[in-house]
Amino acid sequence: LSTPRLRIRSLETGVRGRYNNRLETGGPALIQIAMARRREGERAVWDTLLHEVVHHVVFEQHDADSSGHGIVFCRVAHEMAEALGLALRPVAPETDEALYWPGR
Repeated sequence: LSTPRLRIRSLETGVRGRYNNRLETGGPALIQIAMARRREGERAVWDTLLHEVVHHVVFEQHDADSSGHGIVFCRVAHEMAEALGLALRPVAPETDEALYWPGR
């Protein structure tokens, strides 16, 4: 798994984070976290980072579309939560729960 670059910066209103894979950047993958999440507290930043890392794993290890919140995203999110010992229930693909996962 490659190491993505990480930036905390201003993003569009309502956008918590964004993942750009290496094909989109022409270099290392990029995870961006909205500055607004930082103002919401450390937990919000960690939740957003975890969400965007799931997108990274989906692209890098599963050769799947990293932009969506479908079956592969939800499976990887559940596996990561279990591996980290987080008490998060699985979410259904293509739902608001998946879009805002982990959303604690």
